[in-house]
Amino acid sequence: MKLRMLTALAAVVGLAAGVAGLADGALAQAKGDPIRIPHMTTFSGSAASWGETMLKAAQIAAAMVNEKGGVKGRPIEFYAEDAPYDNMPNAMTTVKKVARDPNTLLVFDCGGATTVVAAAHDVMGEAKLPCFGFSSAGHWRRAEFNPYVFRLLPQVATSMPVLMPKVLKKHNIKTAGLAFTNNDEAPVANARIYRELAAKFGVKLVEVSGQLKEPEYRAQVTKLKSENVELIIMSMQPEDIAQFIRQAREGGMNQPLLGEASLTDRNVKAGAKGRIGLAYTHGIYDPTDPRPYVQNFVARFKKEVGKDPGPFEAIAGDAAFIVAEIMNKAEKLDRESIRKAWAATTSIQTFTGNVGWNGSGEALRQGLLIQMYDKDENIVNVPDSYWGTGS
Repeated sequence: MKLRMLTALAAVVGLAAGVAGLADGALAQAKGDPIRIPHMTTFSGSAASWGETMLKAAQIAAAMVNEKGGVKGRPIEFYAEDAPYDNMPNAMTTVKKVARDPNTLLVFDCGGATTVVAAAHDVMGEAKLPCFGFSSAGHWRRAEFNPYVFRLLPQVATSMPVLMPKVLKKHNIKTAGLAFTNNDEAPVANARIYRELAAKFGVKLVEVSGQLKEPEYRAQVTKLKSENVELIIMSMQPEDIAQFIRQAREGGMNQPLLGEASLTDRNVKAGAKGRIGLAYTHGIYDPTDPRPYVQNFVARFKKEVGKDPGPFEAIAGDAAFIVAEIMNKAEKLDRESIRKAWAATTSIQTFTGNVGWNGSGEALRQGLLIQMYDKDENIVNVPDSYWGTGS
């Protein structure tokens, strides 16, 4: 299968220098006191590697930025602030501490998981502190963001109306299972969207759920198997997805899978132990993207870490480039100037295509990168021809 972006690369050719200029320009090495930016996400517990690998990616991108001039001539530096998604009291302690620090100009990742981003939302608004929740993928809990919260990933509300009907038609699906985590804000919110889409497309939906870090899904698997579902839709954190997939496959369920950005995380492949099978998702990163902006980062990451960046590691590096570009556009290095520069950004080059923000909130983007796991459990891009005519 030929690997390629579904959205034409022409959409980003000829754009203003933007973030790519930071990675590929010929500016002087940044000097002076570093601009320290807290990377606020999960750094403890069983999911500690989630934050650690993304922080490493952000630091690699920061080094690339600093070699090309940094932010207004100064180097940027990302450091860890633990806000565990599965321990909200501890997470909120970190949120409030970061918001109170007058030296904090913006918050990187804003808590990571949608549960923490939602909880941090009001605190960041009150502190008038820009907060970039770039790895948050859950449907937002209310109609509007405050002016200080920004996100990046494609969302279920906009991606699945495009992807889900293609999968349903390809496999002639009449009954689908929905497995989600019932104590995690993002999956609960996304489950509502899947219900609406199933009703819209005339598909019977059989629901099962569990809790974060559920060790045993065999009862849920048994229910889906008894209902003869033809497709399994999953909305969970990566570790839970891996556990569910492995137990479903061990239970004799070989149906196609459909999931969100979390399905692309490298923990899924490791945890599923070679049992993923056919699985579709909306992608957030294409390692074959030929733009120097992408390939320079991939090469640098591989040189320093010894492996290619996974999707969420790549998105963290991309987010670091975006932050540097926004801060360089700001009139001054203060919270309000950075927020204004962000809100005014309508076109910026990113790993996920050309995006902008309409004041605040979700990134506005063109097109959707549709991906799947191939027989070797590599994530590959799906060409239009795969879906057949009329899809």
